Amino acid sequence: MDKTHQSILDIYKFRLRHYSEMGIGNTSKITGTIITINMVSTCLERYLELGGNLNEVQLNDKIYEELVAEVSML
Repeated sequence: MDKTHQSILDIYKFRLRHYSEMGIGNTSKITGTIITINMVSTCLERYLELGGNLNEVQLNDKIYEELVAEVSML
């Protein structure tokens, strides 16, 4: 994996961690926007498409289960 690809994965991983810490419906400290399930699911989908590993994201299991449940309802 080249350096650019790894940098992009790291950005998505950082976003996923930030979203999980802040929680859906709260305001992002980075962008100032309200975190939506669509934002999280899009970020998660792209991270996985690029070869990301969820074990490296260290999402809280409860948050991840809630996310999967909400995404499956879309």
